[in-house]
Amino acid sequence: MEIYLTSDHHFFHENIIKYCDRPFSSWEEMNKVMIERWNKTVGKGDIVVHLGDFSLGGPKDTVDVVNQLNGNIILIKGNHDRRTKTFWEKRAGFERYFRNDIVVSNSIILSHRPRRIEGVINLHGHVHNNLDKYYSEGCVNLSVDVWDYYPAHLDEIEILSKENKEDIKDLLEGIIYGTGAIINHIIRL
Repeated sequence: MEIYLTSDHHFFHENIIKYCDRPFSSWEEMNKVMIERWNKTVGKGDIVVHLGDFSLGGPKDTVDVVNQLNGNIILIKGNHDRRTKTFWEKRAGFERYFRNDIVVSNSIILSHRPRRIEGVINLHGHVHNNLDKYYSEGCVNLSVDVWDYYPAHLDEIEILSKENKEDIKDLLEGIIYGTGAIINHIIRL
């Protein structure tokens, strides 16, 4: 089992192509390429943490995309993810949906929007290609726009120590497989 993080796919969002200067001629092409790159990278048993802004399509279209993707997906709500927890978990098939940020062992925050907190590593999305991957100490932009439209493998995130990676892996396995106490790690910022 491998772990990936990603954000800001904006499936079905025609205008994001222009806003972020994405190299696609249409949302159909964009969706196709992003699904291909996801599945080329992520295996069926892997875990993907999506840090928000998954799809701007209708419910049926969004479910159709999810059904094409490999992996067990956890979604942290982005500003464009306006559907309910019931929709994301029961209808779309996400493993878990969180409205709030996830804190891992008090040293790492998984969030949609950037959080700059001294001594804390923040893995986030939201900023697309407006900021580089490692634009500020302790912050990593995981928007697909700066990862060539591929999910990032946990080992690719250079600022994380081996211990940080183990903490993230333990927490995510707890969320997916029900092992360990996870509820204390989920907070509202």
